[in-house]
Amino acid sequence: SVEAKPYLTGVCSGSTGSGFFINSSGHIATNGHVASADPKDIIISDAVNMLVKGDTRYFKYIASVAGVVDADIAGAKSNNEAIEIIVDKMYKIDDSKITVTNNVTNLLVGLNEKQPDIEELLKVTKARQSYPEQDSVKAAKVVDKDYRVIDGITQFKSSDVAIIKIEGSNYPVTKLGSIDGLSQGASLLILGYPGSAGNNGLVESSESKPTLTSGKVSAVKSAKGSEKKLIETDTTIGHGNSGGPAFDSTGNVVGIATYTVAGAGEGNGTFNYVRDIKDLKDLASKASVTIDPKSATQTEWDKGIDLFYNSRYSKAVKSFSKVKSLYPAHPKADELIAVANERIKSGQDIKDFPYLIVVIAVASLGGIGA
Repeated sequence: SVEAKPYLTGVCSGSTGSGFFINSSGHIATNGHVASADPKDIIISDAVNMLVKGDTRYFKYIASVAGVVDADIAGAKSNNEAIEIIVDKMYKIDDSKITVTNNVTNLLVGLNEKQPDIEELLKVTKARQSYPEQDSVKAAKVVDKDYRVIDGITQFKSSDVAIIKIEGSNYPVTKLGSIDGLSQGASLLILGYPGSAGNNGLVESSESKPTLTSGKVSAVKSAKGSEKKLIETDTTIGHGNSGGPAFDSTGNVVGIATYTVAGAGEGNGTFNYVRDIKDLKDLASKASVTIDPKSATQTEWDKGIDLFYNSRYSKAVKSFSKVKSLYPAHPKADELIAVANERIKSGQDIKDFPYLIVVIAVASLGGIGA
């Protein structure tokens, strides 16, 4: 409802995407368009979509609620600029003027291969019920976001980043880096859950495994009308990758996979863009969320990985077992424990040299004939 008058009924808004932990207490970074189901976004998006279709009634109504007058757009140099000025005022409508009733939001995080059942999720949501939590499927809440569903008409007002949180502790974490010094041609790795990689008729769709794609930094550019940066890359990004981490060659997260511009039909190819990780850092600072690379689980995992790749499999198994005890939902620990045990059986395990402490006693006898 807008100003207590019914506006939209039976509205369902949803999406899927990727994300990554930024501290061990359950704060997760992702895109705003993945996590947000804000009523104001939905109403403004609906009004603009109807305007594009030629129906101006809804746009004019929401503009009147926002208090838009002719003087506000008198200086606009184009129709798009006028629309952007009006949309900007729409986003300043007091939240109390937009209300929802008979509403439920299911924001879920899957921690390993066992993801939420989409059919069941739709069913319970339509029935206005909460999706039941499981060991590896957790309910989340939005902590803060910098996102507008209608953005970038002539310039970007937001950065499309969000921070959500699940309950719990000892989560593994990523280490955040910076795009400073990120040069053209540098390696870039993107991790996430592109839908077309898991639901394409070729692979089993009931299991959900992250896909890692690699490429190069094509360029670092400014977002339209903004000082915020975008990394242009030839690294593959698909629907579902949104919100996933982009790693540099040292393993630090330098950005968030966000946009794909497809121009293949016009011979222009496909261009992928990653949001600067600074956008996330700024949001975390604003929301008083601590970005902390320290995590007991991550420390033990890093130790186990180092031992594993140095063929010290017995010790690696001990570290991975500690990871499992700290964080049972870890998606890779069981896999590496199994591989390590197989290599131990085949005699590939390198063990530390057994140091023998030898005590040498020296007796000195003084006197004649010694």
